[in-house]
Parts: sequence; C-alpha cells; structure tokens
Amino acid sequence: MVKTTNYKALKERVINLELKIKEIIDRLEFLGQEIVKRPAESNVSVTIPEIKVETPSVSDFPVPTEYRGIVNQLLNQDFGIKIEPADGSSFLFTVIVPDKYSPTTLAQRKMLGGNDIRPKVITHVEGENGVRLWTERVFNNFNSEIKAAIIADRKI
Repeated sequence: MVKTTNYKALKERVINLELKIKEIIDRLEFLGQEIVKRPAESNVSVTIPEIKVETPSVSDFPVPTEYRGIVNQLLNQDFGIKIEPADGSSFLFTVIVPDKYSPTTLAQRKMLGGNDIRPKVITHVEGENGVRLWTERVFNNFNSEIKAAIIADRKI
C-alpha cells in the first residue's frame, strides 16, 4: 500500500517553519547587538577581606543535643565536640579540650593540628552510653587541679 502525502500542506509547513527560524535568528542578532552596545563596566577592584572564624564546637556533622548535654554535664560548655563518620556502623567522636585545661604543651598541640583532641570511635549501638563513657574517661585523665578548674567553670 502506497501512502499519499499532501505536498501542498507539507510545503506550507516548511515555509512557516523557515519564517519562524528567521524570526528567531533576527531576535538573537538583535539581542547580540544590544549586548555589544552596552558600555563595558569600569574595572573597579574591591578587596573583601577573608574572615576565618574557628570555633572548636563546630562539627562537620550535626552534634545531637544529648551528646552536647553529656559533655556539658561531665566536663563543661568550654569543651568542643566534633563528630565524623567512621564507617556505616560507627562514628569518630572527638572531644576538643580548651587551651586553659590542656595539659599538653604548645608544641604538642601544634603537632595535633593546633588543638588538644581526644578522639574515640564509637559504634551507633553504643550511642549515648559510649559518649558518656568516653567523656568520663577524658575527665578522669586530667589531674586533680584541672578537674577542679573544670568543675568550677561548669554552669548550673
């Protein structure tokens, strides 16, 4: 079976399509001329100073309020927390010790990246209990003078 086509209607469609394409090209050329006609912006250089703020309590991942509460209760609000994923079933929980409580020297802190950090991998199953045990161990690792200072600085 041979299919017949209405060539006259097809020819009209092609002509209409050519007209629309020409119209679009004319519009694009006009837009291009408008862009070229606009005056170039003056070379004004504005220097924006880079402000870098480092806060030890900021983590790449959100810190659950329960973990923050445990650290505040057992240590105090001056201690920072950082949480990073270790694998699918655990996370790296890091207590960041403020300089005023740190028994480490400045050279030792520089070696550790500028902070006295106490990291521990805790499984998600351990969760709050693991955080509590690690925070207690960090606290018990301080000498009695530092423990007294930490307790004195707790906010009730």
